[in-house]
Amino acid sequence: MDGSLPLDRALRNRLVEVFLGAFADSTKHGALSWLAVFCELAPSWADAAVPVTALLDARTGSGPAALQEAVANLGGILQWRPTEPAAVVPGPPMVARIASVGEAVRVYVAVLRRACESEALLAAMESLPRAVAEAAVCFNAGLFFEAHEHLEHRWVTLAPGPAKRFVQGIIQVSVGLYHARRGSYQGAVNQLAKGLDKLRGTRGTVMGLDCDRFVGEVAAFRGRLAARGSGDLEPLRLEEMPHMSLTAF
Repeated sequence: MDGSLPLDRALRNRLVEVFLGAFADSTKHGALSWLAVFCELAPSWADAAVPVTALLDARTGSGPAALQEAVANLGGILQWRPTEPAAVVPGPPMVARIASVGEAVRVYVAVLRRACESEALLAAMESLPRAVAEAAVCFNAGLFFEAHEHLEHRWVTLAPGPAKRFVQGIIQVSVGLYHARRGSYQGAVNQLAKGLDKLRGTRGTVMGLDCDRFVGEVAAFRGRLAARGSGDLEPLRLEEMPHMSLTAF
């Protein structure tokens, strides 16, 4: 078992939920850090049953209580096996997907580290601009699905108006780029067009985002995609994708 099966939807959604919650909850950030360590160590142990002592040795300064809390915060992705020797084992959703989870979690931890480096700036922001900034950190790391999910929860609570339309535009662009990375041409060009329509007329800096640059990059990217056509949607590199430039970062 090499643990490299693709993530199924339920497991992906659970990981995304923990990851997005980690922007506001340090215990979830810690849980993802423990999960990353588990994924690194698991291939060396039979049935991916990693002894608690091995995990604690890998994260010096932490104790069993912190590890148990992390396992609980992961909602079944990992499980605590109390029989001696105590170990952490993959939960049913994660069996045969350890390598794939590890790949995703390494990106998540790096993004959260980037956000932590900017915590002083983020803390000074109001709630919605902060959400846009956090979504931008995801977006710029190629986490377009996560950027969409992070803003979707805010968008549904907004009253109709320019702010709601602006946020919806970013959401639809994120969905379009998610489709593009997955090779879905029609979904990509359609969602990008919808996002650009919502962002039409937006100028200058809005909620910390350089809109002139962002809209220009998205429009140019969609133009290139349309010119290539549905028969030439090769895997797209992150360097080819639009970027969310924030004035405060």
